[in-house]
Amino acid sequence: WPNLYQPQWPNVPGEPGYDPAKVTPAPAPEPELTTGSVPARSPVAARWGEFKQPPAIFGEFGLRYAYSSNKTAKNLYDIPGTAMVSRLTYSGISGNAGEGFGRIEHTSGFYLKGYIGAGVLSGGQLQDEDFPPLITPYSSTISQQSDGYLAYGAIDLGFNLIRQQGLRLGVFAGYHYLSESVTAFGCTQNGSNSGICGNPIPDTVKVITQSNHWNSLRVGLDARIALGDRFSLNLDAAWLPYVKLNGTDNHWLRIGTYPGAFTSG
Repeated sequence: WPNLYQPQWPNVPGEPGYDPAKVTPAPAPEPELTTGSVPARSPVAARWGEFKQPPAIFGEFGLRYAYSSNKTAKNLYDIPGTAMVSRLTYSGISGNAGEGFGRIEHTSGFYLKGYIGAGVLSGGQLQDEDFPPLITPYSSTISQQSDGYLAYGAIDLGFNLIRQQGLRLGVFAGYHYLSESVTAFGCTQNGSNSGICGNPIPDTVKVITQSNHWNSLRVGLDARIALGDRFSLNLDAAWLPYVKLNGTDNHWLRIGTYPGAFTSG
């Protein structure tokens, strides 16, 4: 029986009871692992995929706020199209909208990007002009704009021509949609025709609503320039080879079936 009260020495050179035959050989070192062409820092890091190749598809998504200054106008001519009969000009309108945007890229260079937004159009005014000889004398009324809105969106398919550290430049083609509506309240004559709004109509009365719907195709360039580690400058420029507008206006104080009354045009 072994003497349990005697110290048990480890089997190392220089210690009592050392036996070279009982020495356990050291394990062979593991081979260096690599992932692709990048050497792994350690076998553990390589096993957990620390140095995997970039994915084939990657993207970015986010939300942003958009402010705009808006103006829209409409000219009405006589049937031959030579003499101006009336002109509606909405100006000084402020737009406030929220947008969602996204971009998906493939390592081949192709990408899909787009955005969608909606908001309100507030402030501003409408100048409604009527010209002789249809309206004599010249009339110019002022109304306040309120309760306007806008909704818009775009989707583009493109290809990166340049993609390097700190710079990306691509070409794209896509579709854009814009819907906007403005409404005028009240009416005050500031021309020389006292027969139209000579007695001012209060701003609580809705008089005209203008709605426009734009559909367009677009081609263009987009770029991103790195400004340090945390900031970048994004540029997007487009040319519209095809645009279609569907616009209507409602004269709320002239809706009816009698001559001169209408709901849209």
